[in-house]
Amino acid sequence: MKNTTSLFKEFEPISKADWLAKLEKDLKGKSLESLTWSIGKGVEVAPFYTKEDRTKIDLPNDKPRNDWEIGEDLYLDDIYTGNTVVMKALMAGVEAPRLVMDFVPSVDALTIMTAGVEFDYISTHYKLSKGHVEFLEELIKLLDGQETSFGSVEYDPFEATHNLDTASSLLYIAKETLPNYKVITLKCDYQSTENIVDELSTLLTQATTLFTYLQGRGHTVKEINKYLQLEVPIGTSYFVNIAKIRAIKLLWLNLLNAYDLTNEEAPIIHAVTAIEPQMTDQHTNMIRTTTQAMAAVISGADRITVTPANAFDHQPTSFTQRIARNVQYLLRYESHLDQVVDVAKGSYYIENLTMKLAQAAWEKFQTNE
Repeated sequence: MKNTTSLFKEFEPISKADWLAKLEKDLKGKSLESLTWSIGKGVEVAPFYTKEDRTKIDLPNDKPRNDWEIGEDLYLDDIYTGNTVVMKALMAGVEAPRLVMDFVPSVDALTIMTAGVEFDYISTHYKLSKGHVEFLEELIKLLDGQETSFGSVEYDPFEATHNLDTASSLLYIAKETLPNYKVITLKCDYQSTENIVDELSTLLTQATTLFTYLQGRGHTVKEINKYLQLEVPIGTSYFVNIAKIRAIKLLWLNLLNAYDLTNEEAPIIHAVTAIEPQMTDQHTNMIRTTTQAMAAVISGADRITVTPANAFDHQPTSFTQRIARNVQYLLRYESHLDQVVDVAKGSYYIENLTMKLAQAAWEKFQTNE
């Protein structure tokens, strides 16, 4: 039976004016404005918000739970040791391995590396430094018509050595044979908290550039959106990072509305704990990545990769890799953060911060068009 008992009926309601009067008294002459937090230019966050300040944000979400895929980056040097690395990660509970390679494996090599992988039960992701079109053709041979498999071949057309023509080629191939694979990735460049509006507005600028160019190559915005994913770095400012991903969802839906696409979903968001804030003390980094991952979960990221605590020196160990995986298991199986969809909804502070970031980023984006 549903419990409808009010837990707060014993308490007198308190208005915002009451809170302000109490704060003014406790501050002993110090102004409330002195506690305002400025994030870059144009985004000011008050020290507290009440129900009277609520900014209602409705983020479309049809997921029954706040579930996400547990990712891990697997660096593969050759085809034979590669299979051992992949299977070890899967046996440890990784659901979305990202295979990072500096070579373009043939279908035979891919068969060896992925021996034992059940493509229908996990998503597989591939990150290469070159040869994306050739690799995609080899991957198609490996999958051999398995339309239920899903994952991504990451290609960011705005990276230094990449281009929009290759993105178009990848999209043509995917549309024909890989309905559940993402082949274009737009990445937010990690920025400090003060420059987060620049990070968001740059993402929008790249998106419109991509849409315009690929439309000229025969693709529709609806198709581009379907085969696109976003990679978002998560820094150490907890509430800001929750609001950042929520703001991205708002901004992207607003962008799609501009193209008369009102019923399309925002792309998959892959949240990665940023390496830049890491210190030389890996124990401190373990604590930081835990709160970073928690921010990603609460914001509603679709896939999360926690970087090992010593990723700053590019020498992760089996211990730091295991701890990075365990962080997500703790958040899911012990903290049960997968049970409530859109945990942040209704938070006066986070909702206001989300809207402020989204509005500032949209205004900057329009100014720079």
